Amino acid sequence: MKLTPLKTIKAYCKGCIGEAVKTVALCPDKACPLYGYRSGRNPWHSSSKHPVPPNTPHPGGYLKAIANHCRACCCDSAHERRLCPATECRLHEYRNGKGAKAQENENE
Repeated sequence: MKLTPLKTIKAYCKGCIGEAVKTVALCPDKACPLYGYRSGRNPWHSSSKHPVPPNTPHPGGYLKAIANHCRACCCDSAHERRLCPATECRLHEYRNGKGAKAQENENE
């Protein structure tokens, strides 16, 4: 089953810090681009159960957060991120900051 970008982030974070949801909630890496989205929800959305503190700058969206995380993983190179061979990575499908359909359309 294909996951949405937010559910993909949650699954990635669970694999990174531990499979328990509680350990994901207690993640200490606040510098990670995925940190705000680790629960699988958008904290900048008005109905979020865990909203961000007031005056926190918006990072540009969850797809951009995935792209930034993947770029950091690829030696801070956008070119290397696009060529990433880690197809088993949960974030791979969204690594360029776009949904899968947008990427398919670019490749045609």
